[in-house]
Amino acid sequence: MKQIKKLLALVLALAICAAFAIPAMASEDGTATSPDTTTEGKYTLTMNNAQEGHKYVIYQLLTGTVLPGGTNIPTGTLGDVEWGNSGYKAQDTNGQEMTASEYAKKLSEMTSAQLDTEIENIRGSFGNSFTDTPNAVDGTITWNNLPGGYYVVIDITDDADITGTDSRSNVMVQVVGDTTITPKPEILIPDKSVKEAQEAVDAEYKKIMDSEVGKTLDYKVTATVSVGTMNLNEKYFVKLTDTMSKGHTYVENSAKLVIKDNEGNVISDLSSMPGIDVFEPDDEQKIIVKVNSFDIKALLGEKMPSIGNVVVELTYQAIVNEDAIELDYVNNTAIWDYSHDGEDWQEGTPIETKVYVYDLNGEKVDGENAPLKGAEFKLYTENDEEIQVYQDEQGRYFVWNNKETLPEDYKPVSAIVANEGDTENKFTVHGLAAGKYVLKETKTPDGYNTMEDLTITITAVLDDDDNPTGECTYEYGDQTGSTLVTVVNNKGSVLPSTGGMGTTIIYIVGAVLVVGAGVLLFTKKRMHG
Repeated sequence: MKQIKKLLALVLALAICAAFAIPAMASEDGTATSPDTTTEGKYTLTMNNAQEGHKYVIYQLLTGTVLPGGTNIPTGTLGDVEWGNSGYKAQDTNGQEMTASEYAKKLSEMTSAQLDTEIENIRGSFGNSFTDTPNAVDGTITWNNLPGGYYVVIDITDDADITGTDSRSNVMVQVVGDTTITPKPEILIPDKSVKEAQEAVDAEYKKIMDSEVGKTLDYKVTATVSVGTMNLNEKYFVKLTDTMSKGHTYVENSAKLVIKDNEGNVISDLSSMPGIDVFEPDDEQKIIVKVNSFDIKALLGEKMPSIGNVVVELTYQAIVNEDAIELDYVNNTAIWDYSHDGEDWQEGTPIETKVYVYDLNGEKVDGENAPLKGAEFKLYTENDEEIQVYQDEQGRYFVWNNKETLPEDYKPVSAIVANEGDTENKFTVHGLAAGKYVLKETKTPDGYNTMEDLTITITAVLDDDDNPTGECTYEYGDQTGSTLVTVVNNKGSVLPSTGGMGTTIIYIVGAVLVVGAGVLLFTKKRMHG
C-alpha cells in the first residue's frame, strides 16, 4: 500500500509540474521551436532579430529537469522546478518568499502582456548572468550548453543609444530543447511618401521628388505594427499628426484611412473607424491633418491577424501652389505616436517628404555679351506643344499645370517679356519640373537677327542617394550653368538666300548694264569711223 501511495504521489507531482510549464514568449508567431529532445541535457537557445549595437544578457530564472514524458505528462515537461542562479526569488502579496513551483504556476497563468510587465518589474533584481553573451552574427545570437529551465533575455543597451524607431527587446522563454526565438522590439515603424496624382496607380512613391506648380500630389502615410508587439499589451493606441508646409493646398475630402494586413489587403468591415480632422492654414500657412487616437486592437477585434504586421495607412491629396517658389522645398512631416493606455504616449519619429520646383532664369545679350532689351519668348515642350504661361498680380511668370485649380488673379500671357533686372534684359519663369523645354523668340530687338529655337534641359542636382537636392543645372547648346540661361542675338541684317528674287534682280540689273556699256562702246566706234 505504501508503495502505491508513493507512486500516486509521484504521478501527482509530475502532473503539477506539467501545469507549471509555459511556452516561449515574444517569438515571431507567439511560440518557440518545438524541443528535439525529451531527456535532460544541454540545449541551444537562438535569438533572431538581435538589433545592431544592442547589448543583451541572459539570466536563468528557474531550472529543473526535462522529463521524457508519459501518461498524462507531455514530452518536454520541466519537473523538479528550482530557483535559477540569477539571484531572483519572487515574493507573494504578503511579502513572503514563494517557492519556485509556486512562481512557475503564477507565470503559467499570466497573459503575454502581464509577462511583459513582469519582466520589466523584475529585471533590476537579477544579480548574476548565466553565461556570457556571444556577439551577434548576421543579427543572430546563440547561447549553447543551457540546462533546461526558464530564461530571461534582457536588452541592457544604454538609454542614450536608444534613438529614433529603435527600441529594446526583452523576452522570457522556457528551454526544454533546442529553441529559437524571434523577439519583436516594441516599436511603431512610420513611413511617408509622395507621387504625382497623374501617375499610374502602381507608380513608385518617393521620399524626395520634383514637380510643377499646379500639380496634384498623392501622399501616403503609414504606420506598421507587428502583431507580436500588439499582443504584448491589452491595448494599443495610435494617433497621427501630419503637417503640410506652406506651398500646399489640401484637396477637400481627399483624406482616407484604411487598415491593411501584412499582404497589403484591406481589412474590411471595421466599425468605428477613427475620425480625421483637417485644420485650415495657420499663421504660417500650414495645414494639419490629424487622425484621432484609437485602440487598434479594439478596432480589429476578431479580425486581428494571427501573425505578421498590421499597417495603418492614411492617404490624401494636395496641390503644389504658388507659395512653393518662396521655399527651398515643399515639405510635409508626419508623426505617429503610440500608447498602451491612451494616456502616456510614446512620441514617434518625424518622417519628412520633400518636393522641389524649379525656376527658368534667363538673360538676353548681344554677340558681345552686353545686355539687350526688347526680346519676347514663348515656351514649348520638347514635343513642340506650347506651354501656357501665366502672370500673377506681382507680374511674376508661372506655369500652372491644372487650369481647374488656377488662382483667380493669374492671367494668361501671349509672351514672356525679358524686362526684369536693372538693365531690363532678364526673365524668370517659376514652377517648372526638371525636364526639356524649348524657348522660341517671338519678338527680336531691332537691328538684330532672330535667334534659333533653344532647347533647354533642366536637370536636378542629386545627392549620393540619387535624391534631388533642390539645386539644378541648365544645359543648352554647348553651355551648362546653374544660374542663368544666356540667350544671344547677333547684330546685322540677313541677306536673301541664294537663288532667291533678290539675287535675280541683281543679275538682271548687271546684265542690262553690261549690254548698255557694249552698245555705247559700239556706237562711239562707228562715230569715230
